[in-house]
Amino acid sequence: MAPYGTPFPQVGDSADEVQWWLVPTPRSAIARMSADENKPPKPTEQKFALGAVVITANAQSQLDEISVFACLYRHANGDWGDLDAEDKKTNQRALMHGGRLFSAYHTPSGVKFYIITEWDRSLTTILLPEDY
Repeated sequence: MAPYGTPFPQVGDSADEVQWWLVPTPRSAIARMSADENKPPKPTEQKFALGAVVITANAQSQLDEISVFACLYRHANGDWGDLDAEDKKTNQRALMHGGRLFSAYHTPSGVKFYIITEWDRSLTTILLPEDY
């Protein structure tokens, strides 16, 4: 069994296609967060729906659960992470007018990863740059 999440239907038919995992987002995971750099901000209202949350198998094998949940919380609250000012403006426009939302984060150990919510808010994907 994977450390977190449950298998999501595989994309494609071949073994080298990307595998996805559903990510549960229980409040208990947020409550367990330590005081590291990924600590979420004070509770606020979520700015948009995440839809189904999935993580690539590669990201799941390299990211720790606390970082994933902390950054997913940040993403849902409009903290876009390590993006430049222009990309943050693009996200703000997408939030207001409908568009894909993109965030970039780093774990405390320095692993970079992305969180992307589709334009229709039906799906949020957690992935590494090489999975993109």
